[in-house]
Amino acid sequence: MFDMGAEYYCYGSDVTCSYPANGKFTDKQKLIYNIVFKSSRAVMAHVKPGVTWTDMHCLAMRVIVEELKAVGFLQGDIEELISHGVGYLFMPHGVGHCLGVDVHDVGGFPEGAVRSSTPGLDKLRCVRVLEENMVLTIEPGIYFNGSILEPALKNPEISRFLNRAMIEDFLDFGGLRFADDIVVTSDGMELMSGVPRTVEEIEALMAKGRSLPDQFPDPEEP
Repeated sequence: MFDMGAEYYCYGSDVTCSYPANGKFTDKQKLIYNIVFKSSRAVMAHVKPGVTWTDMHCLAMRVIVEELKAVGFLQGDIEELISHGVGYLFMPHGVGHCLGVDVHDVGGFPEGAVRSSTPGLDKLRCVRVLEENMVLTIEPGIYFNGSILEPALKNPEISRFLNRAMIEDFLDFGGLRFADDIVVTSDGMELMSGVPRTVEEIEALMAKGRSLPDQFPDPEEP
């Protein structure tokens, strides 16, 4: 995972990328990567003026919880999993942040906004209602962090939701995240980062060896 970006006329970017060092995803890597990708694209599909960034974070977390349950890491009712903060065990950060002159730009908490004490929501860098021309990152992730998961596996209130054997099998996995930069438009959003994102795009690009910028996908193309 590379948490990286570039500056353009003093404006920052955040284009975190995760990819397999040997150019080919393992089954484990592909499984987790595709869940993160689905979460990211779900948020993109719902970004528009008038929605709150908190709701976008909750959407990203819901998709991750639903998918982790679908593949066997979690068990139980989705609403109960969410209310108990189980998703936070795998994504202990917010879904993104404001982007501008600073990579983690100011303005995410307007005057009067109160930071939530709920695990996961307490990590948000932005709680704004989205407006046209706002620039933000969308960067969900999934991590198998022993310092977070091992205590949870020992907590009966939380461990009942967890598939111990499957989670322990992934404790050496680490984690992955990727960040895309978006600008809110009048009726949705525009994707500004143009890098390979799907498993197939990444593997195809890495199979070519060294690549030039004009080989990257156009972010405006579907």
